[in-house]
Amino acid sequence: MTHSMQNCVTEISFLSGKKYRDPFNEVELDVVFTSPDGEQLRVPAFWAGGQRWRVRYASPKKGTHRYRTICSDADNKDLH
Repeated sequence: MTHSMQNCVTEISFLSGKKYRDPFNEVELDVVFTSPDGEQLRVPAFWAGGQRWRVRYASPKKGTHRYRTICSDADNKDLH
């Protein structure tokens, strides 16, 4: 993920192939962002309806940022 502008919000969407009866209460999804200097920030994603989750991230640092997801359902390979 390249984040060339400072302090601009980026929204990333994740689609789960696994369905949940009550996704708002059954699943937690966090995204760990790593900035160019190695600093990490854990940001909670939010359920966006259906089988979709989203996260918003803005950094004061220019450069390439990386991320990884952590899902409370470790068996869900689309979110974890």
